[in-house]
Amino acid sequence: MNVLQKTGLGLFLAALILFTSAITWSQYTLTPELAVEQISSEIKLAAFKEEATELFGTPFSSNFSFVASLKDALKAANASIEGRYAFPAETVAQL
Repeated sequence: MNVLQKTGLGLFLAALILFTSAITWSQYTLTPELAVEQISSEIKLAAFKEEATELFGTPFSSNFSFVASLKDALKAANASIEGRYAFPAETVAQL
């Protein structure tokens, strides 16, 4: 290998290591203001705020843990809305 190839390979590896390590440098935090900005329905917003109170202001160092916690809160909010506004199983069976 000549000098140019070794230099290029060294720069590539350094950039790859920097890019890969940059993933762990991020922090994710959910704020009530962001929820208000992103959720347009008042019913959905109220249900989400009930289920996501422990998420507000909590910093997450991993995108995966943040998304998993957010999914759990969204599922719980959807279940709450469904329980509040869905037709009972008996009514659906009669239809």
